[in-house]
Amino acid sequence: MAARVTDCPDSRPGTMGVTPFALESAAGDDSYAYFDQYADRGGPTGEGNAYDVVRVGNALLLDKTYFGGAGDPAIAQQTADLLRTRSTSVIEQMCIFSGTGC
Repeated sequence: MAARVTDCPDSRPGTMGVTPFALESAAGDDSYAYFDQYADRGGPTGEGNAYDVVRVGNALLLDKTYFGGAGDPAIAQQTADLLRTRSTSVIEQMCIFSGTGC
């Protein structure tokens, strides 16, 4: 799952686009967190989205939030951690989709 994000090409400089960055994540059978950062002609805007992707058995959760401070990896990681905390109860309920439980 992680390779699908890390293999994405960066946006061309001077264009509106996004650049993916990997973040730490550990939940479920397979999990990955990342953020993208918006850019305009002047460069990165400091705005972006944080994503948390979790697979448990055959269930998949994608959680996303928009945030400022995307240029700072520490703020992006903190935002990803908040997403994970926010979805803890959902991830626990996803255990019914796993053959071995959680």
